[in-house]
Amino acid sequence: MKTIRKCPACGNHTGEILYENKMKMPAEVSLPESYHIVSCNACGNCYADTSALPADYDAYYCGHNYYGAGWTCNASSVHDYAVISRMLDDAVSKDGFIMDIGCGNGGLLKYLKEQGFTNLMGIDPSADSVNSLQEYGIRAAIGSVYHQTDADIPKARAVILTMVLEHLLEPDKALENIKKQYLDKEGFVLASWPYFDDLIADDSPVINNFNHEHINYFSLVSAQRLFSRCGYSCRDRHISLGFCRNDFLMFSNIALFQSVSENSCKKEPLPKDERTKDSILKYIARQKEKEEAIAARIHELAKSRKECIVWGSGSYFMHLCSVTELEQCNITCIIDNNRLKQGRSISGFPVKSPEAVKSFRGGGNSDSRYAIWKRNFAAGQEYGKHLLRNYSVINSCIRNRQPRNEMRLSYPWTISISD
Repeated sequence: MKTIRKCPACGNHTGEILYENKMKMPAEVSLPESYHIVSCNACGNCYADTSALPADYDAYYCGHNYYGAGWTCNASSVHDYAVISRMLDDAVSKDGFIMDIGCGNGGLLKYLKEQGFTNLMGIDPSADSVNSLQEYGIRAAIGSVYHQTDADIPKARAVILTMVLEHLLEPDKALENIKKQYLDKEGFVLASWPYFDDLIADDSPVINNFNHEHINYFSLVSAQRLFSRCGYSCRDRHISLGFCRNDFLMFSNIALFQSVSENSCKKEPLPKDERTKDSILKYIARQKEKEEAIAARIHELAKSRKECIVWGSGSYFMHLCSVTELEQCNITCIIDNNRLKQGRSISGFPVKSPEAVKSFRGGGNSDSRYAIWKRNFAAGQEYGKHLLRNYSVINSCIRNRQPRNEMRLSYPWTISISD
């Protein structure tokens, strides 16, 4: 079939549909509520065939970017950061100018500063992200991979794109602009992105990997094809394996590319990506039965009209609102750690901080009240202990002190209902 988007790896315009993804977007976000995941007929790269326009994503990342809130450098972050730091050490001196584009809350730049890198700068479309870095004493400016920032800055020896490639609607234009506007001659681009080459060990929900933000699903060979097409040569690569994030085993590709002249750029033939399509299809098939079970549990809860609290207002919540009866449940509020979301309303439900749960009592006994937690529920913290005392917690992610007679589905983000 003819695709809406051209393949971000090779530029081809035909592909095979693998899956339709659905989410209910907030009213103020002008992004499509569904798209097809497709596999390129020419090179095998997989991507979201979204109808969104560049202006839609510019507006989204400027006005609805929640990555600037707080910096938590957990074990999984340190694992990748250490790999990135070592790769930069081999390419850039400690005082070489390093620019992180799409820096979010600046966690990597803060880590690099602690490792002795002294000439750092962050670029992000979000003012919250920029302010967060400036408060930490690192230079930052509003900008993006597509547009030169207004700040007067020199060319960088290295540009970092950590977990950015999967977000870009036009990654070829981004890499060409980086080469033209931000990078010095023969400078480096260090990129990391989720490991889609093989999802066999991934048991997270489909929406965790494929959502309104994650629209490119590059394998290493597909990323090499994209960079080669834009005038870069791969100098080093690393597969980060076997660390945990939010109770899931996560993987990522990390690669170092160097800008080369058109004359010296060898267009080495790359094989067709034969793995990612099969990896995605098997992964989605594994999740189908679990997602159906989740929908059935939510149907029971909606029908009962029992009081609910929902943890998390992100992509999984939006997905459940689209494909289940979650919005028909008797939801008191949504709890979210992100301070930038607190005080807002999403799908008509107020968003509150975790501390707010301490004041919740509800009516009747705990058997008539439910807390729906989709991930990173901290049962050991005070608000977690309060929920366990006053609510029947609906999530098999809770490893300890399970509510009595809870029906577990052995799936970290499932919703299971206690009777």
